[in-house]
Amino acid sequence: MPYCRNCHTRISRYDKDICPVCGVERPLDGVTSETVDITSQINIGDEQYKNYKPKTRGKAFMFSATLGIFGAPMYYLGHLWAGLVHGFICLAIILGAGITLGLLYSWIWPVIIVVFMYLVNILFGLYYLYKSDLTDKNGEFLH
Repeated sequence: MPYCRNCHTRISRYDKDICPVCGVERPLDGVTSETVDITSQINIGDEQYKNYKPKTRGKAFMFSATLGIFGAPMYYLGHLWAGLVHGFICLAIILGAGITLGLLYSWIWPVIIVVFMYLVNILFGLYYLYKSDLTDKNGEFLH
């Protein structure tokens, strides 16, 4: 809040005609009630704003449904290490459990394990699709 130029008390900027304390006229020299266009301070043609493309929940779902075993939705959201860990865990389960059960019991077990991991990644995709406050690496909300 501004101060009166005469008595130096805090007054509202709307009391620009007469100070309510000392009664001096125009206590706020240089203060106006005009509005300022703050958008003139932002140059939207700048390189910083030109190449930004918002991430979408639909693309995150599609990446999870198709390439989720390799961690593709996490790469899409910018989480490189989480994508690497997710892909490593999925491939370790498929190779470890699928080959072990396939050698011990039947050839159908690797197929069952791959289908199971595909369904798990579709569930992850549904999470990406319906979570309303999901953000990417930069903290931007998914559209």
